[in-house]
Amino acid sequence: MTKSGKSYLEQIQVNDLNVRREGQMVNLSFLPDLSNLRVRTQDRLSLVPVLVSADGRHERALEPIVIYGRVRGVKLDRQLMRQADVQDYGVTVRRKGGHWEAPAYTASVPFEPWMRNATLNLREYVTGCAGCEKGDFVTTIDPHILPFVAPAYARATVAPREEGVKHRSVTFRGRFQFELDRYDVLLDYKGNRAKLDEMRARIDSVANDPTVTISAIEVQGYTSPEAPVEYNERLARNRATALEEYMKQQFPQIPADKWKVSWPNEDWTELRRQIEADRTLEGRDRVLHIIDTEPDLDRREWLIKILRPESIYRTIYERYYPYLRHNDYVVSFTVRNFSVEEGRRIILEKPLRLSAAEAYQVAMSYPEGSPERLRSMQIAAATFDRDEATLHNLAVELMSRGLHADALKALEGAPETGDLLNLRGAALVNLNRYAEAAKDFRRAAELGNADARTNLEELDGVR
Repeated sequence: MTKSGKSYLEQIQVNDLNVRREGQMVNLSFLPDLSNLRVRTQDRLSLVPVLVSADGRHERALEPIVIYGRVRGVKLDRQLMRQADVQDYGVTVRRKGGHWEAPAYTASVPFEPWMRNATLNLREYVTGCAGCEKGDFVTTIDPHILPFVAPAYARATVAPREEGVKHRSVTFRGRFQFELDRYDVLLDYKGNRAKLDEMRARIDSVANDPTVTISAIEVQGYTSPEAPVEYNERLARNRATALEEYMKQQFPQIPADKWKVSWPNEDWTELRRQIEADRTLEGRDRVLHIIDTEPDLDRREWLIKILRPESIYRTIYERYYPYLRHNDYVVSFTVRNFSVEEGRRIILEKPLRLSAAEAYQVAMSYPEGSPERLRSMQIAAATFDRDEATLHNLAVELMSRGLHADALKALEGAPETGDLLNLRGAALVNLNRYAEAAKDFRRAAELGNADARTNLEELDGVR
């Protein structure tokens, strides 16, 4: 015991302490060892077990152990007990045959959340003859009772599922310029040559990579919506087809049947994204409402055009429409498998070339606790942000390092599976965000996660 000052407490030992929560009650028991206790004949000694919250803001006094000196006898004086701030007589210890007869001490109190990680103290109150107070002392029996059990979760890493064939694709956006109402590929018109050279270089970066095999290249044509849909669709088709034919000539090594063309036409998705991002646009909410509620594309564009003031449409036309006239090049390909040594380089340069399983093997090839292992897991999670095993591994790694806030951030937007929700709840508990943790544990438990059910039961005791 930790002692403070000189008192009878120095002559007392507490053995076989047991503090446990059973349902909504806290049950406490111990054996007081009074074999070395010598009480002055006129003294009345009260030993009061007290639970004190970890932050010192709450406490609960339990029934006292009351011991009388020989002269004071065994007469219990209720008034003196009240002066000693004791609410009940509690356990009275008598001396018989030269020894104190101290029974096992037991007490039960309703559980309260603040009792988690509380301190159990033993306070001494002494009164002498005629009720004169002789001071009080305190000793700590146990500095941490009812500790909160750390959240349960699967701490082992999980190997992601192997991919049979690694199918990948990259999209390059080009803004080749055409003359009004035409679809001829004019290299010397408005910087088109430089734009096409840039696009060729990007496709070359894939076509000349010995680790990949191109399976398709699709040229997609998009327009802005200021003309009728039927006209725009024809324009998008003809322009995309013209660019596809031109690009075929630039890449004779790619079989003709690998090339495809499509015309998604008016790019309302991109227009909506840009308008939503522009908080300064006058009439922004009205424009978004029209886009979201009017299914007829020609009428939609007309409704925006007639908005007042006229500056709304003029701003949209000048600021956003030019960016809607573009061609996308979607290059699809397969990637060969890599060894761990190759993967260590690839994960830093082109992580998408790896599979989630290969990225995992790279990470686990580094020593436990190393910065390289963590970095590899972070890259893998950023690359395969919908893969449950990859996200699980990063969260577990971060939490094992005490980086609970980072683990929570890593799980933002993750698939809502029982395992990942339970991990997120565990991270929240370690950040003392219990109410949020309970929501995740409850949802994970509903999805069948057994650890989450255990955590939810445990969490009920700290909120």
